[in-house]
Amino acid sequence: MPFHPLIIHFPIVLLLLSAVMYAYIAFTNETRYNSLTEILHVAGILFMALAIFSGQQAEAQIAHTPEIHEMLEQHARLAWICVWVFGILFLWSKLRLGRWKSPEKYLFVLVFVIASGILGYSAHLGGRMVYEKGAGVLPMKEKLMEEVRKQ
Repeated sequence: MPFHPLIIHFPIVLLLLSAVMYAYIAFTNETRYNSLTEILHVAGILFMALAIFSGQQAEAQIAHTPEIHEMLEQHARLAWICVWVFGILFLWSKLRLGRWKSPEKYLFVLVFVIASGILGYSAHLGGRMVYEKGAGVLPMKEKLMEEVRKQ
């Protein structure tokens, strides 16, 4: 059983929950959830790194049509962008959380939401590869291998 499908939902949930918590903190000036939000944020980044690593392992085990390969490359590129952006956002929150001025806290939330959207699109591409193109689905493996041999 591949490890990637077991891991991929954790960073999505943790980082989306972090986005909600950061927005709550920004709009209510509530500080008692700062530590919990940062823990969720870090856990999301760590699980995202695991998801990328497991995705690289899974990539080597699936048949690649040109269409699947293109989607996979974009999926991986967006995942790496998300790791970097969420990492930079964590450093920003660590340095400034609790000392934010109004425009800055709203900008932080906006960037976090945009990064969450990129994460969501990357997840969407991963789902399309599996559910629309049959990537990594055992019954499709022979069919895809046959298509690759034809090309």
